[in-house]
Amino acid sequence: MATNDTRRQFDEIVAGLTADYPSLARRRPRPRWLVVTAAIAGGVVWALLSVAMVAWGAIAVATSCVVVATTVAGIFIDSYRWRPSPTSWARTARRRDRAAPENRRNR
Repeated sequence: MATNDTRRQFDEIVAGLTADYPSLARRRPRPRWLVVTAAIAGGVVWALLSVAMVAWGAIAVATSCVVVATTVAGIFIDSYRWRPSPTSWARTARRRDRAAPENRRNR
C-alpha cells in the first residue's frame, strides 16, 4: 500500500517538474521506419567504404575515418539537449512569481 502511494507521489512530482521545465521531458522516439532506413543506408555506406579501403588503400581509409567522425559528431549533436543551469531556473521562477503573484507556490 505504501509503495503505491510513494509511486503516485513520485509521478506527481515528475509531472509537476516536467510541466514547469519542459526541457526535462523525454524526447519523442524516432519513427521505426526512419531508424530502419538509416540502419540500411549506414550498412550500404559502410560496405562501400570497406570495398573502397581494399581497392584504394590509404586514401579510402582516410575517407572512411572522415565519414565515421562526421557521423559520430552528427549523432552527438543531435542527441545533445541544452538545459539551463539550476540557478537560471531559480531566477526564472522568481521573475515569474514577481510578475504574477497568483503563480506563487505554497512553500
